[in-house]
Amino acid sequence: MSENDDIRRRQFVVETINALEGLIREQPGVWMFCGRTDTRVDFTATAWLKALPPIGIEKELGIGVNPRLWIWFGVEYLSTYYRFNLFGWVAPATDASLRRKILERLTYGDLGFQPTTAKQVDHKWCRFTRSTPVTQTAKSEPAISDVIAATRKALAELSVRVEKGVAAINEMSLSRPRGSDAIGSAER
Repeated sequence: MSENDDIRRRQFVVETINALEGLIREQPGVWMFCGRTDTRVDFTATAWLKALPPIGIEKELGIGVNPRLWIWFGVEYLSTYYRFNLFGWVAPATDASLRRKILERLTYGDLGFQPTTAKQVDHKWCRFTRSTPVTQTAKSEPAISDVIAATRKALAELSVRVEKGVAAINEMSLSRPRGSDAIGSAER
């Protein structure tokens, strides 16, 4: 790859990541922007922040981060393939058995969330979903507008899965004692 090709590719990635961040930020009732790197935009579903128990570990998430933010998503650029993938991550939690119970429910049946391997539910950090191509492998970078359109479609599909996931979490909560606001509702 020539130096000009490398510069052009880096410019493409920067412009695309900026556009992806904008896409997430333009839907504040659905998605919350969490951060970014040179090749990735991280976000969560705002619905998770209401449904998930506050069991995230501050040391793992970052100081001042909402302890309900222990499941999030990202769109990542894979330069080898000129492809963007959607993925999900799960952080460690103060209550490992509750985390496992929720992950088992979210990865059961038709909810569409799947850890890369069954054993990963037990790991401290794990992928929450298989990496799903937002754009297909290409021989050159796709148009930014195509990446945004494909990501918008993937986010719409993800939003439906998140809604089903929130309903599944709330169903799990039905057996809780009265007065508790979420599974494992005791603030830590």
